[in-house]
Amino acid sequence: MMKSKRPTVLTLSLLLVLVLSAIWALPTLATDGDLPPIVKQRVSTSLTRTFHWTIDKSADQSQVTLSTGEQRLVNYSVTVDAAFADTDWAVAGNIYVWNRTADPLTVTDVSDVISPDIVPSLECSYGLPYELSAGWILPCTYSTALPDGSNRTNTATALLEDGTTLASTIAVDFAAAAVTEIDECIDVYDDNVGFLGTVCASEAPKTFTYSLYAGPYDECGAYEHVNTASFVTHDTGATGSDSWTVAVDVPCGGGCTLTPGYWKTHSQYGPAPYDPTWAMIGEDTSFFLSGQSYYDVLWASPRGNAYYILAHAYIAAELNQVNGASIPGDVLDAFNEAGELFNAYTPDEIAALKGKAGKTLRSQFTSLAEILDNYNNGIIGPGHCPS
Repeated sequence: MMKSKRPTVLTLSLLLVLVLSAIWALPTLATDGDLPPIVKQRVSTSLTRTFHWTIDKSADQSQVTLSTGEQRLVNYSVTVDAAFADTDWAVAGNIYVWNRTADPLTVTDVSDVISPDIVPSLECSYGLPYELSAGWILPCTYSTALPDGSNRTNTATALLEDGTTLASTIAVDFAAAAVTEIDECIDVYDDNVGFLGTVCASEAPKTFTYSLYAGPYDECGAYEHVNTASFVTHDTGATGSDSWTVAVDVPCGGGCTLTPGYWKTHSQYGPAPYDPTWAMIGEDTSFFLSGQSYYDVLWASPRGNAYYILAHAYIAAELNQVNGASIPGDVLDAFNEAGELFNAYTPDEIAALKGKAGKTLRSQFTSLAEILDNYNNGIIGPGHCPS
């Protein structure tokens, strides 16, 4: 069998040995014959990490009622988040067969296996069989794709002419892999605001907040204010978006609303100037089962009694309607439900509420009071009367 000739430039081989010795902190040339030949390895891993982004748009209101010419501030938030998926796992490395004996030896074969049974492509710098002089190193390289990022081992084996087998096993993992990132950053936009900012995966999730006005509208009717946020990724140009719609009702009935504080002071009993709207109800008219007049109930201090909290809002809402203020459907529903409660309970019964059932009923009173109070203050409905 003809053996391959070794290189004639000895100094290049010596330099290679010295470099590898420095890397591995190994002794230099072994020429006294007391060290056996060995196989050494170096390994590196790589993968591709692709980020997939989501966007969520929300606001603190989805439905508002405005009077003509009125605006309402809506507070928006846009949240972007990212998840990633890894692909293209790969491994590459070097195998070195090192003759540390004082005599030449012949390497007949070099092989490599990644657990459990993956055989990478392998190439040595010199053809095999190769006569390896004392102190010399035969370098080889290997590489292959892997099906996933599982922890593995790489076993390199060198077969010598005399039947000796040299082997080395090294861990293959992706803890320190070279990662190629795709779509790790995005630009976020809003069709009403414009560019919101750039977000990278290390910052996710990230929320942008801002406020926009719904309205004004010059004519009554039903409107929709649609606001859309979107993103585009830096690498592939992938996009995503989410929208929030605010339904706007501009009632055609007109009018405006006033608070309980206005109505209690503008009756025939003063102290403020008389508002003749009271004449359409009557200050001294009995208020349901309370045993009191409208005027007395309106001036009664609630002191935590949910009956009076709702009654104040109810009386103002009734006077506002009589005065010509339009009332949205949901407010009218709350107004009618409150009337049913006043036809069923007295102030003393609500004040005496206890236990879970009492808590539920009290909550019903206060929830309706909140709706009617928002109407009276112009938060919903045709709007508050100018002062």
